[in-house]
Amino acid sequence: MHMDRQKILIIVIQVVVVLSFLIVSAGGIQFSGVKNGDVYVWGREIQQGPPQNGKLTVLTWNISYAYGIGSSGRGYIPHSPKEFQERLARIGRVIRDSNADIVFLQEVDFNSHRSHHVNQLKELSQMTGLNFVAPAVSWQANYIPYPLWPIPHHFGKVYSGGAVLSRYPILNNQVVLHPKPASNSWLRNMFYLFRYSQQVQIQIGSKNVIVLNNHLESYDKKNRIFQGAELARLVELIDSSHYLIIFGGDMNTIPLEASVRRGFADDEKGNFSDDTTMEIICDIHGFKEVVSPQSYLRNEPAYFTYPSDAPNRRLDYIFVPDNMKIVEAGVLKTGITSDHLPIKAVLEWNYN
Repeated sequence: MHMDRQKILIIVIQVVVVLSFLIVSAGGIQFSGVKNGDVYVWGREIQQGPPQNGKLTVLTWNISYAYGIGSSGRGYIPHSPKEFQERLARIGRVIRDSNADIVFLQEVDFNSHRSHHVNQLKELSQMTGLNFVAPAVSWQANYIPYPLWPIPHHFGKVYSGGAVLSRYPILNNQVVLHPKPASNSWLRNMFYLFRYSQQVQIQIGSKNVIVLNNHLESYDKKNRIFQGAELARLVELIDSSHYLIIFGGDMNTIPLEASVRRGFADDEKGNFSDDTTMEIICDIHGFKEVVSPQSYLRNEPAYFTYPSDAPNRRLDYIFVPDNMKIVEAGVLKTGITSDHLPIKAVLEWNYN
């Protein structure tokens, strides 16, 4: 009986040690919900009035933490600090040359082992002159053992997420971390990133602007549909008579009008046939996507954003009020700087 108790005690201790190790590695026990995000001013703060040219330029881009193709782990090979810095510099040039006033970013590393602990958001702010910055921390772990093999390729410490860069003052920043997929095992979800909808208030002249930057679920369709509905709820809760609302980001789903919905060259198992995420988002009253269905159908490949080396579908979007004039909208051809291509929209600022 005494030996049985000893064995049980040893097993309990082993289980506690393993669980403690997992919890510490995963960055503690983390929960979905609304989080208050930070706001920074990096560089000289310049008081800005309304856009002098009467136009507001918005850009959305999943920058794959300046890794490029293969950032998700498939065929992943660690890159050198020089490679990351060169690609980050190219990202900065694209943003600067686009003359963007507001930028939605997804997959930005703030201090991660895989990208050599560089605060990519601060670097991009300094490169672009977009001094007002709001990060959305959505993945925080002390050690990510992915890809599983070889061990030296592990991501290790990850401190990452999305962000909004702005030419105009950011007043506040809230981040909604969406629940992780119920289809994942508890162990996978311990180390899995949160998807998010980031709500940022910006002051442009006398107008209050709220932008929502999103990175929705990629692998679990049911979870992505839920997140699309949550985004719709968030938009509908905002008083559109008081705020100008713009939302977008990497929705990880294809347009309603897309002619091909499954069997992509880079993802033969990918199937959007019964994915209603974009239907939910497009049904949000009072908004339109910057690329009209008619424009998209006239030339689908011109609006594909993923994968950047051989684009075959569109995953990235910008939505604006129905009565806002769209001067220009399209995909920027940036090559394999990221695994996504950015969407740029030039909007008429003076509208009724």
